[in-house]
Amino acid sequence: MDRSYWMYGIKRSGDEYLACLSGFLKVAEENRVNKGENYIWCPCVDCQNCCMYTDSAKTEEHLIIRGFMRDYTCWSRHGEILVDHNVAPLEYNDDIDDTNDNNYDNISGVLHDCEDNVAEDDYEKFQQLFDESEKPYSYLEKTALQKFKERISSTEFQDISEKARMSSMCNTNPARVGPHGYRGNKAKWEKEKASGQLPSQLYEIKSGPRS
Repeated sequence: MDRSYWMYGIKRSGDEYLACLSGFLKVAEENRVNKGENYIWCPCVDCQNCCMYTDSAKTEEHLIIRGFMRDYTCWSRHGEILVDHNVAPLEYNDDIDDTNDNNYDNISGVLHDCEDNVAEDDYEKFQQLFDESEKPYSYLEKTALQKFKERISSTEFQDISEKARMSSMCNTNPARVGPHGYRGNKAKWEKEKASGQLPSQLYEIKSGPRS
């Protein structure tokens, strides 16, 4: 008999339901013995297989008064494997299986070809970017690029860069800065100038007039 019918479709006080319920309790008792347990889980609407009872009569009482919990046609908590007994098993077909294998091989081959093409395209793009990184811009003459490199490597350029760096450290309004501006560092700079540690040009930049 279809379990969904007798478990949910008929009156629980009838002989048909009580007879099928006895079959369930027999399965539950066999599972209890096989597992060496002294209790049976109650699958009634209220207990939901979360409560257990040592007396199977208590479980039987709940299932008569309250009925089974929803969608419990597979008695998984009572020893059955999770398979719906109301669904007919699928028949194995060699022809269908062979077709599936062929489809898998075809799809696998297509994906492999796509992977090769993508990898090759990515490599070519990367190689192109790498080659272009070593070339100067088309509008930049080689002589101009060489002059620029020589310029930034010269001592004169380094001195100018250092002056600019030191100048940026000077605040345009030292009176507000206090000990952290010109007023707080004046004695230090004068000492460095006297000892030759600080070039006079830099001192002029630091101690020059402020706006």
